[in-house]
Amino acid sequence: MDVNQTDSVVCFRHIACPLCQSDEFRVDRSTGRFTFGRCGECNLAYVNPMPVLDHPSIEGSRSTVTDSHYNAMMLTDWEAQAAQARQMAPRRLEAYARLLGRPVESVIEIGCGSGAWGAAYQGKGIRYLGLDINGEMIDFARSKGLQVEQADITAWAPAAPPRADVVFASQVMEHCLSPHDFLSGISRALRQDGLVHLDVPHNRGLIPSAKRMLRTPKSEYGFLQPYHHCIAYDKTTIRQLMERHGRFETLIINTCSVLHPVWGKADARSGNLSLIARVAFSISGWMGGSVLVLLARRSQ
Repeated sequence: MDVNQTDSVVCFRHIACPLCQSDEFRVDRSTGRFTFGRCGECNLAYVNPMPVLDHPSIEGSRSTVTDSHYNAMMLTDWEAQAAQARQMAPRRLEAYARLLGRPVESVIEIGCGSGAWGAAYQGKGIRYLGLDINGEMIDFARSKGLQVEQADITAWAPAAPPRADVVFASQVMEHCLSPHDFLSGISRALRQDGLVHLDVPHNRGLIPSAKRMLRTPKSEYGFLQPYHHCIAYDKTTIRQLMERHGRFETLIINTCSVLHPVWGKADARSGNLSLIARVAFSISGWMGGSVLVLLARRSQ
């Protein structure tokens, strides 16, 4: 079994639904190694039994690993990603300010990776703090002069917790096996009326729907991609998560292409994608979107 060569599978464990804790799991597809399905109560898509991994990149957190090839790309392509983030950051800050009713002064990024967004925000005079569980990413971001900390947001409890205007997490929550603990950590880091901005892969978009229909690759089912993505969200399930959690007022739930000039992904816009991938993601953006974007205000 190859999980980026250095990952080791500890076990497979049956779990209750990460969103609603229901034990009613409905199987959609089984490959022998993996069983893909949905919660019978809230319809969240996840892998059950869940693969539990032991790997230094996650430091014992309740998280799935990030593909090592993706991590390597973040390091080697940092300059291009940071350039894209610098282009996108002013538009994001304007959108945040409209929702907040005031200018943004501070941002905390969860799963900051190599810190491309940190470079963009610090360059705009924003107080920025990046958090990541991967020590290699933290060391790299510090080498770029960024304010970052190795920490798991679900357990993060600094002596003087910062109160940020915005907490941002891109393509992170689909890795988190305890989404309510994830949201609680965000709540602790936000000002009372601060904003959380999340984006995750959209499991009802064109690309994952085509993957499910064609049943390819055989080891995946839509955007359920063990061992990296073992939970997948759509508009309904991410809304349910926020409602059940109860600490946030949802303002925006929308979908877009990874190439969107405001809410897209800086790494996708940096030039890494092939022409075929760019065309596919552009079409996906018109037909359901491959990125699911949520913005919510802390209300409790």
